[in-house]
Amino acid sequence: MKIKRTLNIKWLANSIRGIYVGILTGLCIVLFANTISLMGELNTKNPFAFLLLVPCAIVSYYVYKKVGEDFKKATVFAIDEIHSDEEQNLVNAHKKSHVSPLMGIVGYFMSSIAHLAGASVGKEGVGVQIGLSIASFAKKGEEKLLKKADTNKDYFLMSGAAAAFSALFGSPVAGVLFGTQFASPDITRLDAFLPCVLSSISAFFVSSALSIHILHIPNFTELTLTLGNTIYVGLFGLLIGLMARLFCHGLEKFKEASHKV
Repeated sequence: MKIKRTLNIKWLANSIRGIYVGILTGLCIVLFANTISLMGELNTKNPFAFLLLVPCAIVSYYVYKKVGEDFKKATVFAIDEIHSDEEQNLVNAHKKSHVSPLMGIVGYFMSSIAHLAGASVGKEGVGVQIGLSIASFAKKGEEKLLKKADTNKDYFLMSGAAAAFSALFGSPVAGVLFGTQFASPDITRLDAFLPCVLSSISAFFVSSALSIHILHIPNFTELTLTLGNTIYVGLFGLLIGLMARLFCHGLEKFKEASHKV
C-alpha cells in the first residue's frame, strides 16, 4: 500500500512538472518564433541586409568562444544525461551536466541575428535547445526549493523537448513522440509518457492562445490513390533515403579528412 501511494505521488509530481515546463516553454517558444518571423520580414524589406552576414558570423564565433563550445553540443549532452539517468549513474551525470539554462538565451540571440542577416539556418534545433534550457532551469529551481539534487532529470529534459516541438510546430502528438523518443529513436520511454503528454499539450495551448507564428504550408494538388502513384511515391522515398545516406556518409568522410589535415 505504501509503495502504491509512493508511486501515485511520483506520478502526480511528474505530471505537475510536465505542466509547468510546458507552460514556460510555450511562452519562450512564442517569443522565439515571433522574433524569427520579425527578423525574416526585416531581412526581406532590406535588400542590403546580406552585408551583415560576415559581421554576424564573427559575432557568433566570439560569443560561442566566450560562453563555451559546450553550448553548441547542448542537445547531445542532454541525450547523454538522459542515458545517464537511465543507467542510474546519477552522481556522475550530475557532475558532468552541460545543459545550462543560459544556452537557450544564447541560441535565441544568435539565431535572431542570423535570420536578420539572411543566413540559411533553421529554428528547430534552437527551439529544442530553448525547451531543454527551460527544463534545466525548472529542474534547478525545484532542487533549490526542495533541497534535493537529481530530481528526475530525464523527465524534465524529455518534457522540455516535447513542449518545444509541440509549440514550435503546433503538433502536440508529434511533440509527445519526439519527447519520449528524444534520447533514442529506437526506444519509446513510456515511463515519461504522462509528463511529455502534459508538457506538450500545455505548450500547444499556450502557443495557440498567444498566436505563435508558424510555417504555413500551401495547398498542394492531391494525388489520387492509384497503383502507379503509389509506386512513384515509394520510389521517390527510396531515392530520398539513398541521397540522405550518401550525404551523411560523405559528411562523415569529410570530417575525418579535415581532422587529418
